[in-house]
Amino acid sequence: MRYWCRDIIINFEWSQVVQGFWQRYPNPASAHVLTEDVLERRIEGHKLITKRIIMKKGKVPSYLERFTGGVRNIHVIEESVLDLNEKTFVTYTRNIDMQNVMSAHEKCSYRVNPKDPSNVLCERQLWSGSNIAGFGNIISMYGVKQYQKNFESTSNGFNYVLQSMFDPDSLKTSRSEKCTNKKINYILKILKQIHSKVRELLFPHNYTLLVYNHQIPEHPSHILHANASFCM
Repeated sequence: MRYWCRDIIINFEWSQVVQGFWQRYPNPASAHVLTEDVLERRIEGHKLITKRIIMKKGKVPSYLERFTGGVRNIHVIEESVLDLNEKTFVTYTRNIDMQNVMSAHEKCSYRVNPKDPSNVLCERQLWSGSNIAGFGNIISMYGVKQYQKNFESTSNGFNYVLQSMFDPDSLKTSRSEKCTNKKINYILKILKQIHSKVRELLFPHNYTLLVYNHQIPEHPSHILHANASFCM
């Protein structure tokens, strides 16, 4: 069994994060999520308890395909407890397919940030394990690495949903900035090509010499080898 944990700050209020959680699919980073359905939802005192099933596209390395039997889609169960009094929201997610190959259990805790009540502190934890003899450690590590690999994109996708719901102007600014940056980079690229061509036409010999010298710099390793030969 392998364990991994990471804390992140979500720059939205706790109530906004809870609302956005139920709307987080689809988003630009969730192309692998195919379906989601509520299996059970009930209220116990001041707590809302929900159970959902989510189907995702699975991707496994070639050395694991013989264990999966060609299964590509994976079903996971997501259980959550929303405590309105304590202002906590905890989710538990586990796979129900291919448990004989690998089990992945995730726990996410969303709480009001004690250092800044205007945002949310989220603790994400993962337990990855496998019972396949001889491959258990490798498969467990693969589960952790895949989780780490997708960690940033998952966080960005959720943040995109929150921005769409509660701060749509920031998305417009972001898109505008990206468009402007692309235009600037394109113009700089053209100017660089023009500048290079003008120099080549005006100073053909000097330009060739400069390029030649630039392409063959004296690497520190050459100096090291030279000094070693000299000492011998």
